[in-house]
Amino acid sequence: MATPVSVTRPQSTFVDVNGLRLRYLDWRTGGKPPVMLLHGLAVFAHAWDHNSEALSEALDIVALDQRGHGESDRGPCEGYRTETYASDILGVADALGWTRFSLVGQSMGGHNSMYTAAMHPERVERLVISDMEPTMRLDLIAYMRDADSLPEYASIDEVIADAHARNPRPDPVLERQRAENTVRRLPNGRLTPMYDLMAPKCWQALDLWPYLPRITCPTLLMRGAESPVLRPDVAKQMVDAIPNCQFVEIPGAGHSIGLDNPEASDAAMRAFLTD
Repeated sequence: MATPVSVTRPQSTFVDVNGLRLRYLDWRTGGKPPVMLLHGLAVFAHAWDHNSEALSEALDIVALDQRGHGESDRGPCEGYRTETYASDILGVADALGWTRFSLVGQSMGGHNSMYTAAMHPERVERLVISDMEPTMRLDLIAYMRDADSLPEYASIDEVIADAHARNPRPDPVLERQRAENTVRRLPNGRLTPMYDLMAPKCWQALDLWPYLPRITCPTLLMRGAESPVLRPDVAKQMVDAIPNCQFVEIPGAGHSIGLDNPEASDAAMRAFLTD
């Protein structure tokens, strides 16, 4: 079980990029290697809070609400594609004054990070891919793509119960902190997640296998030991395809590595990003 942490509140900042107002959580104190954290599909920058606090002792951390997620603007359907997400990442980095920076991407964030690193090697210092394959398996997100509306909940406890039913691994304190930061209240008083219903439906994810050999920066591929998303044989193929790639498997973790086993995942990321 993860040890509960006391999460410090970061500064919430908005920036205009590609015609949208994007929000990021700023954990920087200055003078440290810059790192951008990218969440997964239908998740949010606040999902990284406990990881950001731990990593910010050694790194200047910014966690981005990618378009259509959290408090960032919703985009047009055609904007939910790999190339546009990557353009957003670079636009936020430009606004921060970062010419070179490291990327940590979970799931969809890992997908977008792979493409950004492959297409813009002059910008990406180091890359952490967290539990994501180069080709998106749409069957894994069919329940979101087929949904007619976002889920609604009567209370935070109901949000937590639903999350726990899908993934019982996280520490209850972290699970509650995450739930409280990732829903908004509707006019009817009920709670709903803060992401665009159309983001999963419209997502056009490139096949990134041809791009992997173009990733020249040092790369760390992390897999949750109990994850159904990044399969072991595919992880090996990715390590072979990316020129300078290390691999670590995080015990006791499913797909949500940083939530399921934050101590092990934070230690692996910190060691890699500060090497």
